[in-house]
Amino acid sequence: VDAQGNETPLTEGEPLKPGQVLKVTLQITTADDLKAVQVEDPTAACFEPIDPKLEDATISPGPTPVFDDFGFGGGMIDLPDSKFHTSSGFYDWLPWWQWDFQRREFRRDMVTCYATYLSAGTHQCTYEAVVVSSGTFSVPPTRAFVVDQPELMGLSPTTSVVVAERE
Repeated sequence: VDAQGNETPLTEGEPLKPGQVLKVTLQITTADDLKAVQVEDPTAACFEPIDPKLEDATISPGPTPVFDDFGFGGGMIDLPDSKFHTSSGFYDWLPWWQWDFQRREFRRDMVTCYATYLSAGTHQCTYEAVVVSSGTFSVPPTRAFVVDQPELMGLSPTTSVVVAERE
């Protein structure tokens, strides 16, 4: 993601650059409706997640926070590309149970996404991270599970990433 918010897909084998902002998209597919789903995405040591709630933390235009009538954070919806955009140019009211992930928690080494309910199908949780150091790093697996049934879970494969030296 560049400073104007333009996204460029990464090319496999091309090293990342320190200071580069990445848009991370976690895709979760389920055959069944699930309640209380948690997705834990531990970041590689070279990445630092960007918490959009912090003042001046957003580097590029991104998801817009959505609040319900009581002021509670309902979730994050990327309004310009939203599937809920109507032809009239206005956004329809979305009940909380139709949002993919209602809450995201940002830590230095992990991003956690929570969903009260996920219907059968494919869902996404997206966040941005900045590349902060050079070298070769291991990216730990992402873990998705049902909070009340932790044995009902899935893991992504482990991978590695190369970050070029600072110029």
